[in-house]
Amino acid sequence: MGTRAVKPTVYPEQVGRMLRACAAYREGDLAFEVFKAEVWRCACAIEACDELDFREFLQCAEARLDMAQFGPESELGGQAAEVAREVAAECARRLP
Repeated sequence: MGTRAVKPTVYPEQVGRMLRACAAYREGDLAFEVFKAEVWRCACAIEACDELDFREFLQCAEARLDMAQFGPESELGGQAAEVAREVAAECARRLP
């Protein structure tokens, strides 16, 4: 995740849905497994060539959630919350 400018996404509905999922997860209104599935669903929806970096970012985020899920239980919440913050920030950058 960088601070470079990005073109607005051609997937505003998916990005908005991802932002809502991040917020719901951070508020405790969305289960970890559902949040992880939303990240993967959004990554799979990104097909435009000029947004492949966004798809890769989401795939990496989902992989980090996998590692957190199967790592020490005591670290799951903190790691997942960090991923949620990073995904939300990246999604916010991509909205017009």
